[in-house]
Amino acid sequence: MGREKAPINEASYIAYVARLKKEGKGFPMNNRGDVNYSKVAEECGFHRQVLYNTLNDQFLEDLKDIGVEGPEETPDIEDRL
Repeated sequence: MGREKAPINEASYIAYVARLKKEGKGFPMNNRGDVNYSKVAEECGFHRQVLYNTLNDQFLEDLKDIGVEGPEETPDIEDRL
């Protein structure tokens, strides 16, 4: 079942990242200043494990590209990877 959903999950993720880029935003931040995997997954309509497994390489590249944003100043993402 998981592999069957991979193309759907990837398309949803790509659309989400495109929307963030268009709006000039980064990934949502958790209360520790790290990317909020749960919120990203929720926005994409899948479980957060998809970001750790199936989409991990793409997610890390996009994270370096657009970073995170939250209520405070965006931390330097390179220090968190």
